[in-house]
Amino acid sequence: MLRVWRRLSVPSMLLLTACSTTEPLVTASTTQLKTAPQTDQAVIAETVGRSDVGLQPLAWANPATGSAGVIQQIAPTADGGQGCKQFLTTHQTISGSSSLNGVACPAEDHQWKISR
Repeated sequence: MLRVWRRLSVPSMLLLTACSTTEPLVTASTTQLKTAPQTDQAVIAETVGRSDVGLQPLAWANPATGSAGVIQQIAPTADGGQGCKQFLTTHQTISGSSSLNGVACPAEDHQWKISR
């Protein structure tokens, strides 16, 4: 061990000394709100609600369930001015794949919900 110290130059020793000082580690913490996992229907409804009407494919995914899909079509509905949107989407789950169609409408709580 003594031989190693003899081979080190003064700048190297100063560098090692500077690296060995201890300073308190400052950390930050965040608080995550614990919310109930969203259902696939809620994720689809919100995605449809935030999207424009049209034929542009739009992917969606639900990390809480592992399900995903592609919204293939969003069209306006004749709903008397409620702002609902008709949609067609694929729905891939661990148990298989299917196609879903429905209508998403804005709710009083400012979230979108599938109404039919």
